[in-house]
Amino acid sequence: MAASRSFVCALVAAAVLAAADATFLEPVQNVVDGVIGGVVNATLNKGEIAPITPVTPGRDVFPRVSGQNFNITSKVFNASNIPFQPKTTYVQQALDFASVLPLYNEVAAYSLSQGVPLQNRGESHITVITPPEFANMQPFVTIDQLNALANTTIQNAQFCIVCLGRDTLLLPQNSANQTLNTVYNIVIHAPDIVAYRLKVQDLFIRSGGDGSHFDANHIFSPHITLGFTAASATKGLFAPTDLFLENDIFKFDQSCVAPITLF
Repeated sequence: MAASRSFVCALVAAAVLAAADATFLEPVQNVVDGVIGGVVNATLNKGEIAPITPVTPGRDVFPRVSGQNFNITSKVFNASNIPFQPKTTYVQQALDFASVLPLYNEVAAYSLSQGVPLQNRGESHITVITPPEFANMQPFVTIDQLNALANTTIQNAQFCIVCLGRDTLLLPQNSANQTLNTVYNIVIHAPDIVAYRLKVQDLFIRSGGDGSHFDANHIFSPHITLGFTAASATKGLFAPTDLFLENDIFKFDQSCVAPITLF
């Protein structure tokens, strides 16, 4: 089962490549070959590294951060060992923060060298249903229904690590006095979580909801937030914060700035 789920992850990533112009494929063909070989040899168990979005030939795959090594333990995939943690306004897959913390420390050290100190939440998770999405489902779906759907499945959901992503935005928005907020996250592909979201979408529509108010897949950008600009660097203009879809931030493959090595 693990190998088949990993194969689905590889297919998701391969679809990204197939959608690109053929002239973009050559720079990452070796990556694709490596992933396909990994599936055949069952080395993509519980995710591993998926191929990234192709870039213009002649450029590095990750041109914005060079000479940096970012690493994460495969223990990050062991979410099934963690009990499901129901929330009141959203759904998440809880992850082992100790497995993510060393990568955060590497990223924080790099960011500090660039003049941007970071801070984190002290925990790690993948948001499965966001608070705004849940609000849009009212009054047709309750949080108890979402938690019941997630209780026996979400902690077992497997995912593929794509890259280290970076998102930036001047805050406060629509203000003459702003400073840059920088967020780092692990970009992932998560077909198991999409499958759960499709069940939620079906429940929402069958319960009388307007299907245009929730999309299970097309604008869903699963990720693991690592850290964001620390309070010491916000100049008091905003509270330290993540960035979200509501900020017009899309944490898809195009936010990649560096590869992540799995060990």
